[in-house]
Amino acid sequence: MRLAKQEFDMSKYHLALLVAVSGTVLGACGGSPETGSLSDVPGIQVDDLAGNKTLLYVPPGTQVAPEHAPSAASTAKRTLSVFYPKPGEGGDGLCWTGLTNDAEGNLYPIANAGFSKLDSNANIINGEDDTNFFATDNESQWGVIDEPAHKIFAASLATIRSAKFRANATFTELAGGLKTQGEGIALGKGQFTGSLFATDAGASRVYHVTLSPTVVQVFASGSLFKVPEAIASGPDGTVYVVNVGSISDPMGRSVIKIAPSGKASVFATAKDTAARRMLAVDNEGTVFWSSATGIDRFKPDGTRLSPLPGPTDQAGFVNPMGSAFDSQENLYVIENDGCKKIYKYTEH
Repeated sequence: MRLAKQEFDMSKYHLALLVAVSGTVLGACGGSPETGSLSDVPGIQVDDLAGNKTLLYVPPGTQVAPEHAPSAASTAKRTLSVFYPKPGEGGDGLCWTGLTNDAEGNLYPIANAGFSKLDSNANIINGEDDTNFFATDNESQWGVIDEPAHKIFAASLATIRSAKFRANATFTELAGGLKTQGEGIALGKGQFTGSLFATDAGASRVYHVTLSPTVVQVFASGSLFKVPEAIASGPDGTVYVVNVGSISDPMGRSVIKIAPSGKASVFATAKDTAARRMLAVDNEGTVFWSSATGIDRFKPDGTRLSPLPGPTDQAGFVNPMGSAFDSQENLYVIENDGCKKIYKYTEH
């Protein structure tokens, strides 16, 4: 069930009271000592998609006691660090899920109630204390910026929503045409430049959205799709989606590759079900897929590359979701289990 913005506002007082009464202090790794996950702490607002828990709200004043200070992990090409929050800053409130960015290096973390904005130095420009959002009424955990069109887009329930790409923007319905539960959304590339792709987790379909004129139609569906969520486009027009399936079904965890013709095939699978929700594709077509221990990487032909390391300030990824590359090919990843937390893989 998705909560409307008004429901979030009403729930803040109830949730804050629960924490005040119980005196909740979260243990190492941003979670409870028993589970290591914020989503298992009583009073935290959670959404559920096929058994995949997404943090929606952490009451202000909730204390997090890290086991040790954040440190950097490195590989031959990338160094991992915590981009946000900065030392001494909190991460409570409406929790971030999706992520998008602009050409100037600003990041836009997404919560169901609005888009925030951070500059390249991790300073919050819009959305501090869950007020003065860059854009509101997106009604989705995911979104994408289309700078040439000066628009922001999101998929919500059976609709595609859009807003002007400017501060204090408000989303409105652009078009219907999805079936049940719009989730991830991505800009088309290659022959699909100037259009969108969106996943429908409820109907297990992928839709193509042309913008001039606005037409929404099924691009791919069938038995290979099991609750598709995150979506990303390769430079040649190939589309990739993550099946999150059921948390109890390892076969539900897979990346599906969709050729420009619409033909779908299994690109990668995983026996482990944890932390498999983040997906990204860089300018060379390399596919990045999160896991509990780091980020798996693949060439466009499916050849497995060396993985990127996982976080060192907590026991691996718990619920990575949104991601974005900046112009320098640095990769940013939302850790939803940290509520408002972004990791950065710096390219060298």
